[in-house]
Amino acid sequence: CLQQAGRLDEAVATFEAAAAIDPKDPEIHNNLGYVLRQLGEADKACAVLQHGLTLRPGHRGIQVNLANALVDLGRVTDALPLYRSAIAADPGNADVRANHGMALEILGRHPDALTEYRAALRLDADHPDAHFCLGLHALAQGDFAAGWQGYEWRWRSSASDSRLRGFPLRRWDGESLQGSRLLIHAAETEA
Repeated sequence: CLQQAGRLDEAVATFEAAAAIDPKDPEIHNNLGYVLRQLGEADKACAVLQHGLTLRPGHRGIQVNLANALVDLGRVTDALPLYRSAIAADPGNADVRANHGMALEILGRHPDALTEYRAALRLDADHPDAHFCLGLHALAQGDFAAGWQGYEWRWRSSASDSRLRGFPLRRWDGESLQGSRLLIHAAETEA
């Protein structure tokens, strides 16, 4: 798949060609909107996804992708009803619960966000975004033990800009450094 191979521009062209052939297929619009968002074109993604919702109102995938694109555009309050509708249709989806939590967090609704993160973890105990966001919240509250533990999930979380570098060394796990060397590098930089 072009999308999974990182060939996003080609994926857009392919989905646009498919939409020209079958303009009433909501799945094509959903996939096109998703890829446009990955390319940082949230405004175009919103237009495509909104059209997809007119073709199939209540389509959970389109609702979630549109909600995520709206959050990217800073239209968080517009995204909330879409997340709620998707959760009502599929209450067992941990990704939607975590995304809803992140939107609530942006709006300063911290208790509601925590409820969503915990719901995501009940559904998927290894959900990286929920762990990472709970860790950030714990750090902000001064609970450093839980906070740093949750923060370690940043390496696997889509909610974090941190990425592991490909050093040919194992990560330090806290064992004694006697007789060893430790490479320290920046995990995050300010843009």
